[in-house]
Amino acid sequence: GFVIALVIASASPFIAAFFHSPESQPLLLLIAAVSVLRGFINPAEVKFQKDLQFHKEFVFRGALLLVEAAVAISLALLWRSPASLAVSLLVSAVFEVVLSLGLIRPRPKLAFRREELKLVIHRGKWLTAAGIFNYFYHHADNIVVGRMLGVTSLGLYDTAYKISSLPITELSEAFSKVTFPVFVHIKDDPPRLFRAFVNTTLALSALAIPFGVFLFIFPQFIILLLGPNWAPALPALRLLAVYGVIRSISGFTSALFL
Repeated sequence: GFVIALVIASASPFIAAFFHSPESQPLLLLIAAVSVLRGFINPAEVKFQKDLQFHKEFVFRGALLLVEAAVAISLALLWRSPASLAVSLLVSAVFEVVLSLGLIRPRPKLAFRREELKLVIHRGKWLTAAGIFNYFYHHADNIVVGRMLGVTSLGLYDTAYKISSLPITELSEAFSKVTFPVFVHIKDDPPRLFRAFVNTTLALSALAIPFGVFLFIFPQFIILLLGPNWAPALPALRLLAVYGVIRSISGFTSALFL
């Protein structure tokens, strides 16, 4: 967390200059602090998924979402500034640290064990590399749009992207979180694993495809949702609706590969 924060803070003036957006540098410094805070989250919160306690996972994540949304909306109405979003991330990170350390056992203890560190690095290096690759895969388009067309066009494009893909990708992520530990439990029974994967993919497709078709046929939904100022995002929204469906279904396979 400290290393990531240092990289973001050091790169913030160059990032702001790259996008011709000097006002974004203070926001980057705020967001850098989020990385430090999140490093203190109790890693034992993964037990909810490992032990298939999805009701506890839902309550835990739901509480974090409510806090972040309440702070973001309240501050946005009060400040009329994008800083409200960055501050809401900070508050959510603090809340998750407090909640995870207060409610989830065991609590972490500070210790350095060379052999365990080697094991973590050995097993985690490919996941980390995949995560970095995945980040640039999903955000390279934002970099190009922001650099070439400016932050206003980037805002239109990014909003269209989120509306078209966020409900679907969130659904896909939920499927992945639920099925991953189940796949782990049945990994030694290939026929059963295959059936489970196919059935889950069909269920996900049955939910994702109608939503994508709706957005493709009625992209004007964004105007009803956000107002007429977002009309320039309509062409992008229609194309991204197709992408969102493909991504949600194909992205689910990562649970099986893991």
